[in-house]
Amino acid sequence: MSLKKIIRKKNLEKRELLKTVKSINDADKLKEINKQVDSINEEIYLLEDELYERDNTIEGEHFVEGGEQRAQGNLNLITTYNNIGANSKSRAKNEQLNLDDNFSKGDILGDLGIRSGDVFSLSNKGSAEKRNLDLGKYVRGIVTGEWNDAELEQRAMTTSATGVLIPDELSRQIINASRSQSLFTLANVPIINMDSDNITIARIKNTPTLKFKEEGKEASESGFELEPLKLTSKTAYGYAYVSIEAIRSSKNLSQILNQVFSEALADCIDKAMLYGQYNSQNSTYDNFAPSGIMNDKLIHEVVSSGASYDDFIKAIGKIKTSNGQASAYSINCDTEEKLALLKTTDGQYLSKPKSIENLIEITSNQLSKDDSLGSDALMFDPNAMVIGMQERLNIKMFDNTDECIKKGLIGFRVYSMLDCVVTRPNHICKIKGIK
Repeated sequence: MSLKKIIRKKNLEKRELLKTVKSINDADKLKEINKQVDSINEEIYLLEDELYERDNTIEGEHFVEGGEQRAQGNLNLITTYNNIGANSKSRAKNEQLNLDDNFSKGDILGDLGIRSGDVFSLSNKGSAEKRNLDLGKYVRGIVTGEWNDAELEQRAMTTSATGVLIPDELSRQIINASRSQSLFTLANVPIINMDSDNITIARIKNTPTLKFKEEGKEASESGFELEPLKLTSKTAYGYAYVSIEAIRSSKNLSQILNQVFSEALADCIDKAMLYGQYNSQNSTYDNFAPSGIMNDKLIHEVVSSGASYDDFIKAIGKIKTSNGQASAYSINCDTEEKLALLKTTDGQYLSKPKSIENLIEITSNQLSKDDSLGSDALMFDPNAMVIGMQERLNIKMFDNTDECIKKGLIGFRVYSMLDCVVTRPNHICKIKGIK
């Protein structure tokens, strides 16, 4: 069965569950349905992620049948039940739905007693349009209780026992913003979904060698060998506080929050993926963080003789000798400036050599710069490494700690669970000591 058919089947299951809501007045039964719907939503989310990897994407949005964008929504039956009561149509009206483009507008809305204007609009094909939730409106509405011009954000609110969750759609906006800042996502390093906290993939240990053989004689073994490689989910975690006054008065709250969260995520990923996390007290690298590509002893290395394109050409050559093809390289701002200032003997700025000009250049300040040791750079094939993600991005707001209560602050807890490993170390080359 194709992924699209499985997704359609899951949406059918969810639809049948939703149809039962209007006839139930028992809180325990609603809780059970809520759990079932959450479970189905998670399955659909994982399936659509897999489909996204195989099929199409625009700025990280997932696609389903016919290439139409799916709508993100949250169904919180418990909150709705407690706040609204037993009237089924009123209750359904305030619930958030995931609408599958396979069903007609009248079909779904009619079954649940919802008027067309009660949910986000539908296209002529019946697919849900993107809601464009605003992070600033969502946060301000939760803090102040004022939802003027923020009806969609209010409907998307999802609470838990310990705080308010940031909806998937808003989390995805932050992830998309971080993609434009992380050297790994900019280089299109493959990302796979981890369905558990550790999975095993294979990497090539020895490549096969073919030899000519005499007719009728036994051939020699080719020597092809794979070895297991583990992706182990690591937790990137942080929290911060923002004053209630700043949330109420900031005109550019959405822009600021998106920028802060996306930069923090991109910086954390790049730094850990490049160097791991060094513990100066123990003089070791923390094993609860990624091990770091630059620490892999199997990758190539070029020791720089000075700021020039020579080092990058040598790095390309080392990768080619291992039958690899570099398509990207990363440098920090200091190296970028040094290369841009290179001049010919008659004072003309140097152009990039042909072997470099067609490569993807990514500037990242997570690449080390040291006044005495010089800067690092990385030449690589993006397919020579892989990122595994178990939890993409989870953001929760809270105001129930002593810090929040005493100082009038709102807390934000952010985490992601991921790992990065090298699959073809000889298709990567680090450059050390650029001065």
